Amino acid sequence: MSNIKVSKKVPKNMDEKHVELTLEGELTLQNAKELKKSIQKNIAGYESVNIKADNITQADITFIQILKSLERHLTDKGKKITTNIKYPYDVKTLLANAGIEGES
Repeated sequence: MSNIKVSKKVPKNMDEKHVELTLEGELTLQNAKELKKSIQKNIAGYESVNIKADNITQADITFIQILKSLERHLTDKGKKITTNIKYPYDVKTLLANAGIEGES
């Protein structure tokens, strides 16, 4: 059973080349393969991507690595990505200790 949820929305007030994804649940190493595959499937064909993460029950550095890799990949292809992540307190602490707080 999956511990993640990926929701896709194409806003009507935007052109059809923009997509918004909402990620929820356990964004951890155990779910990394499924998460990456789902994100890739849902952003294929779009020029602009907004990723939101809310209701995160668990997250680890793997999730951050997936986001950073995705950001580099899309930027290299001339596409735009924005993120709005509401990290739990323990993940905020992890990011601060790693020196990457406030980057997403």
